Amino acid sequence: MTQEVSIHQSTARLLHRLEELKRESANLFNKRDEMLTYEYPHLYSLYLTEIGQLKYEEFALQTDVKILSLRLSLVQAYINRNKTPDFEAIEEQVRLEKENYQTILEEKMADIKAAKEYMAAPLMTPEESREMKAIYVLLVKKLHPDINPKTASSAR
Repeated sequence: MTQEVSIHQSTARLLHRLEELKRESANLFNKRDEMLTYEYPHLYSLYLTEIGQLKYEEFALQTDVKILSLRLSLVQAYINRNKTPDFEAIEEQVRLEKENYQTILEEKMADIKAAKEYMAAPLMTPEESREMKAIYVLLVKKLHPDINPKTASSAR
């Protein structure tokens, strides 16, 4: 004796909606991954080559101002204590601070250089990009566990 289980209409609609949401989720995941893989590096490199250079120059100027302010405050500290400034000690402190800023400046310049190299590198043609995207979408649809739970369970 076999009993048939009937699914209520509202449950069937919810199950259908669940499947739609799983497909939509997979598509959004695909789009996010595509943006992180292809669009983000390009946009970030474009930002660094256009605005990053200006930011670097701004930081370099701010660094010069901070170094001068440091030197001034160190001399002022000696004067406030009614002592003759020890310019060797002051210059040593300033040198150490300059080294810290120089490291940061070098890192920023390395980022800008890498961005310029990225922007100069050849990109895929639009045809190649479409073909690559189509292959990726096909693989995601075949392998994504939310869309094909059978494939995911058999892979374990």
